[in-house]
Amino acid sequence: MTKIFMSILVFILPGVLMAAPISAENVKCTAKYFEVLPDGNARKAESVLKVTDDSTAHLLLETELEGRGYVFNGPKKNGPYMLTISKAPDYTFGSNTTGEFSAEGRLQVSVVEGNIVHKLECYRR
Repeated sequence: MTKIFMSILVFILPGVLMAAPISAENVKCTAKYFEVLPDGNARKAESVLKVTDDSTAHLLLETELEGRGYVFNGPKKNGPYMLTISKAPDYTFGSNTTGEFSAEGRLQVSVVEGNIVHKLECYRR
């Protein structure tokens, strides 16, 4: 009986914990901008994404930074989640990707444009 109980804990419980719903309280996303200047110095900026939709089934976080819109978008029950980095103000040129949080609780996408990197990094607690 103990072996059965231990098997349940070892094999089933981690999957149940990873499938726990997301919320505005346990997902934090940050937009990051990094530019290498001609003189070798770097220019950096960051902005935390703000909750713009928090319904019973859906979570949407957004911000703008250095001429780009950054979006985390997805269902609360389970993924996949969409990350978007697009050029403001029309948001018709950019990058979308879908994915799941890693075992460490991290999900990210980066867009490289020459000496500039735009990164959207999200953590699930």
